[in-house]
Amino acid sequence: MKEVVTKVQLAKVTRLNQANPLVDLLIKFAGIKDLNELYDKLAKLGHDAFIPKIFESLQINIDCLEKDLEKLPKSGPFIIVSNHPFGALDGLIFLDFSDIPESMIASLQSDLNEVLT
Repeated sequence: MKEVVTKVQLAKVTRLNQANPLVDLLIKFAGIKDLNELYDKLAKLGHDAFIPKIFESLQINIDCLEKDLEKLPKSGPFIIVSNHPFGALDGLIFLDFSDIPESMIASLQSDLNEVLT
């Protein structure tokens, strides 16, 4: 199964031993198991279909004005900052509304994986 968050990663960030039963409880009750199952189900979809299907599955509707999208830089780096607990969704929203090539998304995913492991 393809997973967004593995048991090893969760144990590491919580500083718990992987064998600690609390890790399994967190996976179950924090929704990580459900998230991993959803990811595994949708991971085979391409970028263009994956992100909208995630939002549909989570029952999230996105409204964005074209004039707001025009404020994003057309080239060069920039940072997106979220000051709420759903920052990961902001990244998906941005990717859905932007023209970032899939190769860059893979690079971002790889970087995130390195942080978690």
